[in-house]
Amino acid sequence: MRLQQSPLMNRDAFQNLVDSLADAVFVVSLPERTITYSNPAAHTTFGWTAEELLGATTGILHIDAEHFDAFHRATHPVLVGGKPYQGEFEMRRRNGEAFPTRHSVSMFQDDLGNSFAVSVVRDISSERRQEQLVRQDEARFRVIEEHLRKVFWISNPDKTRLEYVSPGYADLWGRSVEELYQHPTGFLDAIVPEDRQRIFEEVQRQADGRYDVEYQIERPDGTRRWIWDRAVPVRDQQGEVERIVGITEDITAIKQRESEFAQAKKMEAVGRLTGGIAHDFNNMLTVIVGNAELLAEELGGNELVEEVLYASRRASELTGQLLSFSRQRPLRLERVATSTLIRDLTAFLRRTLGEDVALELDVAEDLWPITTDRAQFETSLINLAVNARDAMPTGGRLTIQAHNQASNGLGFDRPAALAPGDYVVVRMRDTGAGMAPEVVDKIFEPFFTTKVVGKGTGLGLATVFGFTADAGGHIEVTSEVGKGSTFTLFLPRDAAPAP
Repeated sequence: MRLQQSPLMNRDAFQNLVDSLADAVFVVSLPERTITYSNPAAHTTFGWTAEELLGATTGILHIDAEHFDAFHRATHPVLVGGKPYQGEFEMRRRNGEAFPTRHSVSMFQDDLGNSFAVSVVRDISSERRQEQLVRQDEARFRVIEEHLRKVFWISNPDKTRLEYVSPGYADLWGRSVEELYQHPTGFLDAIVPEDRQRIFEEVQRQADGRYDVEYQIERPDGTRRWIWDRAVPVRDQQGEVERIVGITEDITAIKQRESEFAQAKKMEAVGRLTGGIAHDFNNMLTVIVGNAELLAEELGGNELVEEVLYASRRASELTGQLLSFSRQRPLRLERVATSTLIRDLTAFLRRTLGEDVALELDVAEDLWPITTDRAQFETSLINLAVNARDAMPTGGRLTIQAHNQASNGLGFDRPAALAPGDYVVVRMRDTGAGMAPEVVDKIFEPFFTTKVVGKGTGLGLATVFGFTADAGGHIEVTSEVGKGSTFTLFLPRDAAPAP
């Protein structure tokens, strides 16, 4: 029994269907591989007319004879085995242009037993271009994620699955990316205790779109880093949050600069206040000293008057230090040969330090000159040396280093309070007791001292701070308890030609 053929399934209907396809269609007689039919899309895709293709071998569509044979070797075993062939091959247009195609080839026989192949060919040039663009985008993204000190991450809304995290996580956290994939909230364990609960609560609200936080982490090596973390929710077509996309950044350097700037502003305010008090106090001392000197002349060496004079002069010296700190004492500026001044001061410093403290010099011979008050420069170096000596009561080593630092020099991490330019850098490093961070924060404040009563006024380092500010420079201190302290002076170069 034969099924009745539908009117829609007649030859003309099939012809119209094939002619309307966007893919090229060829009917090829076998084994000659001559083209017996080609649809309009084949003419558009390959550039040949129907008349030119009819009766030609399919070799006309291939790059060359070798390519033609390779196509036959790939398709023939599959077709003979009774299966359709599917694969991709480079083909050639009439103008000689090679282009990528995807083939679907099947065999059939007509009523007379003649063998034919039907080949449906799709031009996939646009797909390849799109793939290339995707690969280029991926390459650009890899360059960005490898060179930017930022961490990109994607997670599901409830943080039970991490879809992606960039390699920068390992560098910043000091922990493996694989570990984070296994435990998506494991990054919370590195947050310092004082921030952890707050950030845990903020993470629960990431889907609300208000996640923008700063916190500190502690790496496995014990170092702490400041983190800026923010994220946005990504919604599907129904408006439901389907994932969270975030970016994390190391802002430790920014925090340090903010701290330096805040400290500089604080010291500036303290300096203004100190200068005003010292100036008024100095006026009062002038009257006291003047009258005490008159009394001394009239009474002829009276012990009480001599005590008053001594105390007044001592107070005047302290006032001078305060005015120096506050930058209100007149400066005697001159061009100073930096290396010569440091070396000339060496003998005096050795006597000041005593036999138990070794003094080592590493001073460049070609140090640039600076313009400053020579006396204040010498006093500042002496104050730093005395401070180092007092930090090493059982002996130790004081190293004085000095070198030039160009504004474009590699590795010059310029402090935030320092203007761009060329500097002479003088560094004094001791092997003393060192200081805790809370002490370092106050070390330049006037009257602050860690020495016992009667052993220091707390103005020595304040005076050094004032001198470097007067000189247009900056001073920094680093210290660790039990390992000593390092004071670094940045003094601007005098770029004027030598007289």
